[in-house]
Amino acid sequence: MDDTPANPELAFTQQLLDERAPGQAKVTGRAWPSRFRVHHRVADHYRAGRLLLAGAAAHVHSPAGGQE
Repeated sequence: MDDTPANPELAFTQQLLDERAPGQAKVTGRAWPSRFRVHHRVADHYRAGRLLLAGAAAHVHSPAGGQE
């Protein structure tokens, strides 16, 4: 969400939760609020002559998918 506040308040987080899963949970605290954006960039070519892109250099991973 591009309009998400940089430091969201509990009420903002609760509103999002209520919209997506009404009545299923209550936000009572937070440890580290921040914005999260998923990137789906992939190189057009992985090989160009003697140059080879591999691993994290070849694409961007979402932190939700694990860490290297």
